[in-house]
Amino acid sequence: MTRRAIRVLIALSMLVVGTGCATSYKPPADGRARLVIRGGALSVHRNDVVQAINQDMTGLFACDEQAQAFAASAFDDLSSGQALVFLGALLTPAFGIGIPFLVVGINRQQTGLASITDAVNRSNDSPRCRKGAP
Repeated sequence: MTRRAIRVLIALSMLVVGTGCATSYKPPADGRARLVIRGGALSVHRNDVVQAINQDMTGLFACDEQAQAFAASAFDDLSSGQALVFLGALLTPAFGIGIPFLVVGINRQQTGLASITDAVNRSNDSPRCRKGAP
């Protein structure tokens, strides 16, 4: 197979993969929260509101105090984790001391993802949230 043929096959496979990930699915507005991908970013969908997880999502979980607390914790962990990863990425090549910042930042981001999952689950388990309360 020639190099040109290989490039064409790679381009076609990337096109298929890219279009396979595109979706126009819209979850129903039934009060349940869902993790979705919108614009290439992990987001929360609830009652026709879609909010990226790198934003404060406490308003989406106002129907349950524990879910709201998990969402606030997730926002704090994701924000600080992102800042630490950025700092670590800057310091590692320049001074070689950024690795601890990277490790702690990635750990905080993982904790934030777990917290947002807890917020979604807690919200979906709450009878008040399932009735469509804000």
